[in-house]
Amino acid sequence: MRRRSTPAIVGLAAGCLLAAVPSQQPATVDAAPATGIQVEVVDLLTRRPLIGAHLQVVGTERQTITNAAGRALVTRPTQAARFALRASAAGYLGTTETMLSAKTTTRVRIAMPPRDRLAEADELIRSAAAQDPRRVQRRVSSPEVLATPLGASGGLTYTVPKNIDVKMTDGTIVTMDLEEYLKGVLPKEIGTSFPAEAKKAQAVAARTYTISYTNGGQKAICTTTKCQVWSPTHYASTDQAVEDTRSQVAVYTGSNSTYNLKLAGGYFAASCGGATVNSEDGGWSFRPFLRSVTCIENKTGSCSAICQPSTCNNAKCPSSHPTCWGIFGHRIGLCQRGAQSMASCSFTYAQIIGHYYTDTEVANVGSGMPDGPVVPGPAPSDISVPDSSASDSSASDGGAPIDAATPRDTSSKPADAAPPNAGQHASLDGGCSCRTSGETPAAWSLLGLLLLALARRRS
Repeated sequence: MRRRSTPAIVGLAAGCLLAAVPSQQPATVDAAPATGIQVEVVDLLTRRPLIGAHLQVVGTERQTITNAAGRALVTRPTQAARFALRASAAGYLGTTETMLSAKTTTRVRIAMPPRDRLAEADELIRSAAAQDPRRVQRRVSSPEVLATPLGASGGLTYTVPKNIDVKMTDGTIVTMDLEEYLKGVLPKEIGTSFPAEAKKAQAVAARTYTISYTNGGQKAICTTTKCQVWSPTHYASTDQAVEDTRSQVAVYTGSNSTYNLKLAGGYFAASCGGATVNSEDGGWSFRPFLRSVTCIENKTGSCSAICQPSTCNNAKCPSSHPTCWGIFGHRIGLCQRGAQSMASCSFTYAQIIGHYYTDTEVANVGSGMPDGPVVPGPAPSDISVPDSSASDSSASDGGAPIDAATPRDTSSKPADAAPPNAGQHASLDGGCSCRTSGETPAAWSLLGLLLLALARRRS
């Protein structure tokens, strides 16, 4: 029998190996399938790309990490018409973009605020229109639903709707989970840099206003300053304020029998020039829970000296005053700058609510908070909204494309948790994109046999 030479055996081994191992391209974001969504993560203030930012499709295990250009590919979800993307990065506030179309979204930019510059970032995050001195919220009537006292144990319960209808600026009506809707309100109305208790007070006020405006979920609420400003972009700290006060509302418990145990309106303004005003003095009808109170605010952060009209000769203190922020808004209900100062001086959110809404109590504190029936609304597939996601927007609120939807966050992971497996790039479905050492493909076994035969031949 004719013997094969050593080079022939080596060539045979190499040929078998090449035939058995399929050709693979490096796992880069530029080699995405047509179904991929290009995501770019940047610093909100500098627009610098964020390397190694962790991305996750909310409610799934799909996650990936941005590359050296701050970009990553996300596999297009197929289980729902709409989805949300959550980004986290060291030194940045967790950021979530919602209302993304699983069918048409192709590019998303997520702009993350640096934790050490949140006050500066809030100048871009908060709505300028929400702080307009001429802003006036639409008046609401307290729903006929009454709070229920808990008896000897104290406290109140109030049934809140599970879902509400939200009217987008293009007229589209979208049904949203109440709490998820509020997560889009807080960043625009109060920002991310205020103390936690101030943000919680804002969450209670906004929830109270939402339920009052919609009459318990029976009509749609707008997304502009006429109601409450809303955005599909929200952040970990304001999300936490919503979660910490889930279902909680302000309820009037005073002596006026017409309003007793009804919602306390929930109106709020940016700053009040030293004092809020009675509702009837502000051109509205009388409400016993909307009485004039001192606006406990102070630019300097001092807890001993506060802004009072008497420091301005009982006139409205201007924004140039060394202590007062001036007047921005209708001055009725919660004063956001006052809430900021009170929270900085160790007041709780319940105390802040009690100060600005006269004779009120926060209902649904603790467990067992009741939810009302789900308000009927259109299924996501029935919603027709012009898609704007094809362009790479750089709007000040994060630049996410806005598509109407109702994303459901079923993930238990915190929004700004540290990325798992930070030392390697995860695949879009959560697995490592590289081959692990534990795998033994058939091609390597074949090569081993051939090399063993070569060794025996030489011996």
